[in-house]
Amino acid sequence: MIKRSINAESVGAPPALGHYPHAMQLGELVYVSGQGAFAADGSGIVRGTLAEEMALTFSNISLILKAAGLTLKDVVKVLVFLNDLDEFAEFSELYKGYFPENPPVRSCIEAARLPGDMRVEIEVIALIPED
Repeated sequence: MIKRSINAESVGAPPALGHYPHAMQLGELVYVSGQGAFAADGSGIVRGTLAEEMALTFSNISLILKAAGLTLKDVVKVLVFLNDLDEFAEFSELYKGYFPENPPVRSCIEAARLPGDMRVEIEVIALIPED
């Protein structure tokens, strides 16, 4: 079974915040590390509205998937951490725009505090399509 680390800085993804790869391929699955509204230059979290932070988070996820030869359409599972579950309804409405058709399964939990005090952190699992 193939196991390989994926570093996506070459396609413009921000550097990881710690000692871990952007993603790990294991067989036909790619596991993307938790992502947030990280600035591409590594300067930290870009603060904004929930919509703005989600847009940058999904942009970062998309870059990491691109480095693995995948897109958001290949995502099969999403795990969401919100720092305020009162934003769940707004999050869910915005989320529809990222997965308009055939959305992946999803879990969402409230986390008392996220790295860098960001509002949202998202990790995904994607399936490498058969040729």
